[in-house]
Order: sequence, then structure tokens, then C-alpha cells
Amino acid sequence: MKDLNFENKRVLVTGGTGFIGGRLVERLVLDCNATVRVLVRDFARASWIARFPVEMIKGDVAQFDDVADALKNCQYVFHCAYGNRGNDLSRRMVNVEGTRNIMKASLDTGVERVVHVSTVAVYGNALDTYLDEESPCRYSGDEYSDTKLDGDKVALEFSSRGLPVVIARPTVVYGPWAPIWTVGILNQLKEGRVVVGDGEGLCNAVYVDDVVNALLLSAFEEKAVGEVFLISGEEPVKWKDFYGAYECMLSTDSVVCMSQAELNECLQKQKRAKRTINRVRKALQDKPRRKQLLQEIPPLAKLHQFTKFVLPRFVWTSLKRLMIGKDSCNDRPGSSETGLKKDGSLLLPSEELVNLFCSKIHVRIDKAKRTLNYRPEFDLERGMELTRQWAKWANLL
Repeated sequence: MKDLNFENKRVLVTGGTGFIGGRLVERLVLDCNATVRVLVRDFARASWIARFPVEMIKGDVAQFDDVADALKNCQYVFHCAYGNRGNDLSRRMVNVEGTRNIMKASLDTGVERVVHVSTVAVYGNALDTYLDEESPCRYSGDEYSDTKLDGDKVALEFSSRGLPVVIARPTVVYGPWAPIWTVGILNQLKEGRVVVGDGEGLCNAVYVDDVVNALLLSAFEEKAVGEVFLISGEEPVKWKDFYGAYECMLSTDSVVCMSQAELNECLQKQKRAKRTINRVRKALQDKPRRKQLLQEIPPLAKLHQFTKFVLPRFVWTSLKRLMIGKDSCNDRPGSSETGLKKDGSLLLPSEELVNLFCSKIHVRIDKAKRTLNYRPEFDLERGMELTRQWAKWANLL
């Protein structure tokens, strides 16, 4: 990869306490001689980057004054922040208004380059065999995807006004610290048997360092200004092989492949069970004292003990949580975060994840190769070996 030297340049990173942003900060300091400033909303999440000589400024991308202060004397901006906490409105404030604040303050300040990190999810449920930058973006009804698409539109609007913006759209990013596609999957495979559709769908996986390389290249290549780039690995892999790599790390037999018909049947059973549980919840919530009174009746107390051993785990856990007032039977990290829902010993994909697991789309990176000279350095074997070493260190195995 070309020499990427930010010497005597001040770089602002938003989302620098997160997965991709954190690795970017690390690379900027260790490999690029950059003077790094990070806009930090929650210092409790900054332990990773606190090891480095970076300037951390408390602030929120959703607040324009915070952004304007953080951008003073900066020449480059990497906008990695995205809304992953709070309600839909809070996430929209970060993904859309936060992006608007970054772009406006950057235009006012006259920065040399803004690299905006988006996602392949802005293409929605694409139906084509191949996906490239010319493929149409679609609203899908998913709050994260739709707000990221709105954020991209804001970035392109400012690009048309003369701001030197580059938009990077990574695919399935895995590697050390990856909350969804590494930590989440490892937790799922330890928790139960994970259904990945028929396993033959294509996973456009990319190791985190390849993504960071693409972001750094985007900051230097003049031809990249005003452009959008898809960032993925050299070739897609099958979902059963992607999950299978984590399965090997754990020495488990937890990946389940099933036909579309079998999966649909399981999902329908899950929906019926959920409807029943919701009816019980409503009945119990109508009279709060009813829960306590029911548990004090001896025959029902015995039935309570009996059902604990008879009912499927999914139903039992749900009923138990209803009795103690919790809303979800799936609040353990690594399941709900990736759309997988428990049904007995199976972790079933949500409808959105079913579409992803069944997709045969091949994401093309020709444009990034041609314009950025981007070359993925990590195939699945090499990326997963480094991920395994980290996961062992992190006590995840």
C-alpha cells in the first residue's frame, strides 16, 4: 500500500471509541504519524484509544457547537460515528443530523478531506446478482439502514457545494472487537445452535484492517473526491464457512443449515409462541398483584416447578421473565444484536437476517481497486486466524 503520511496534519475522528474508528485511530498514530483528535461522547468507552497520545474532546456529533470546536485546526476528518444507542430518534440524530453537523463545520473550516463511513446496507434488499456503486440505494424500513442512507444524501449534498467528501460503504466487517460479526457470533455459538439459512448464501466479508486501509487511501487520492466506494474482501464466502470459522475456534458443532421451508416453519412456530406469551403478559400487566397471587397458590406453585422441567427452554424463559417483569427473553449480548431470536436450543434469524443469509449477491470492489488502488490483504483464513488470536486473548474462547 502507498505511503500514507499525515505528518504535521491534525486529524479528527468521530466514532473513535468504536470498532472501526478505534482501529483507525490506532493506525493513524502507529503507522501514519498523524496528530489525532477524537470527539468522545462517553469517556467510559475510550479505554482502547486512551493508550495512545491522542487528544480527546468531550462532545456529541449531534451538537453543532461541539463539532465546530473539535474541528478547529484540523485538516482531515474521518466520520465513523453512527447511532447505536437510545431510541430511533436518538440514532437518527447521530446518523443524519450528526453527519450534517460534520459536513457543515468542515465546509466552514475548509478541511482538506472528509471521509464519511457509511454501509452497504443503504442498498436495501438488493435483488441483483452483482452489487456495485451504480446499483440503486433503497429504503428498507430498517432504521439503521435508512438513516445511514439519509446521512449519505447529506454528505453528497455538501459534496455538490464544494466540500471534498469521500463516502466509503463497507460490507460485513469482522475482526478484533467487532461487536456484531465477531463478538456477537462467538456468543451466539456458545449460547445455542445458530441457524444460517441453507448456508449457501454469500457473505461479503471484509477484515477490519482492509476497511481501515481503504479509509486511509480515500484521504489521499485526489480522484476519490465526490465519489462513493464499496469496500469488501476480494471474494465473498459462504455464510456456513464464515460462521464455521468461529465454530472451529470454539471447537463446537453449533452451526445449523436448513432449507427455506424448514426455516419458515420454525419462524412461524416462534411467532405463535410469541403471540401466546404477549397475551399472557397483557393479562398479567392488567393487574400487577395478580402475578404475586398466582405464585402464592400451592397448586400453581407446583405447576410452576413442573413446567420448568417440561416446557421448551424458549417458552419457559419467556414466561419466567414475564413473571419478573422483563420485556425480552433475548437480552443476552450476541443474540438480539444481530437479529437472532431463540427458539428452544436454536437461534433463529430475523426476517432481515434471513434475506441476508439467502442472498447470492457478490459485492464488486472494482471501483475501489481502480481509483483508490485498494487491494484487500486478508482472505478469510488469514483474517480469522488473527481474529482467533485476539479472541483467545479476550477470553472469548
